[in-house]
Amino acid sequence: MDTILQEIRETADRFVTGHQAQFNPFDWEAELKSELRRKAFTELGMYLYCQEHYGNPRPEIRSHLATFVDDSRYEELLLRYPGRFTQNAFPAIALRTVGELPPGIEDAVDEAIRSHHIWAQERLPNQMVDLLVQSRLWGYDGHNRDLEQVLETSNLAHPPDILAAEKSEFYDFTHNVFLPTGWGADDPALLVGPLPYELETPITALVLRAIAMENADAVLELLITGVIQGQLSIRLIEQSLRWIQAEKLTDSHVIGPKTSGDGLENSKLRTVQFADEWGPETREWAEHYHTNLVAGMAATIVQAKLPKQAADDEERLTTAEFREAVALGRALNQLHSYQLSQAAETLTAISPNTFRRYPDITQRITEFFERQRTGDSYGHWIDERRLYTLKTGDDAGFESELVESVSARCHEAVDHIPDPDQPLSD
Repeated sequence: MDTILQEIRETADRFVTGHQAQFNPFDWEAELKSELRRKAFTELGMYLYCQEHYGNPRPEIRSHLATFVDDSRYEELLLRYPGRFTQNAFPAIALRTVGELPPGIEDAVDEAIRSHHIWAQERLPNQMVDLLVQSRLWGYDGHNRDLEQVLETSNLAHPPDILAAEKSEFYDFTHNVFLPTGWGADDPALLVGPLPYELETPITALVLRAIAMENADAVLELLITGVIQGQLSIRLIEQSLRWIQAEKLTDSHVIGPKTSGDGLENSKLRTVQFADEWGPETREWAEHYHTNLVAGMAATIVQAKLPKQAADDEERLTTAEFREAVALGRALNQLHSYQLSQAAETLTAISPNTFRRYPDITQRITEFFERQRTGDSYGHWIDERRLYTLKTGDDAGFESELVESVSARCHEAVDHIPDPDQPLSD
């Protein structure tokens, strides 16, 4: 596993440093582009923090961040938009933690973090976690919020539904683990991982869903989360890394998710129309920078946190077993999209041992089908029935044309799923 981790980290770091000039918060032609640039600049600060705190100095990134943090425009950015402190301040915070904060900016950060506005804003728990983590790292405690108490209201205490969760919830979930723990680096200003929450089932299920989505970005964040928590099977970690190496690693970068025409995950930023003057190099950076930042951090954290002999402590997940586990993730995604027929077909092709290997996931799938059942039929088709009626003039044929065939496949899938409490067969 060390060889794979080294290859991922070196590739990701080459991409980040090779595109370093793109991490410029002041180079943009349209407002939405400014959001992308500034988001990326902040995340580069997080990358620096993580690598430096794991003993991997990045002097070229320190210098790059310091150049912009020492620019008078950065001070203006903090003071012009006090409500966006968490979106803009981390590069300065990261430089301070490594002892290289330009002295002229400290007063501006102090003023911004004391703004009444940022503490008066109504925030979701994950957003408050972000603010409190940055406050701790800066050393500001002039507020009455408690990080541990906020986490008790977060989706760590109430983990995402492994079937119903949207992709945005994957990221909220991972951030609530690695931000409070400083990416697991045991920073004395923050919390020490693992955090006191049982998260193995949601982490495992979301990893499988993310792989089935071909979303390396989410997979890598979930691997970081699982490693910090110590709640993800080492054999699944290893196979996930092998999947990234085989499917998402090129000679130049780790491939970011391409869920829209422009390849950007953030739905708001998907509307950005890249101007011709940005050129192919900038477009490549925009599509892949986040995944490569996460890949570099994930490789560093996994290598540091897992003992070198860890892969030998568990029986390896075979390629066939991993493929079936990913099929289970695909079925979760299909059920999430209410593709009952497709999900049933996927499930009936999965071996009984795979269901027994993931009993909690299997139980959730079984419960889902139970809630979809009315008599001998499966599915709540309120909108589909309405559309059918609008198209045909009545719903007389709806049952025979849709419900009966879907229900037959669901019956087959439910009958195929074994009792998860039965032991694995040889």
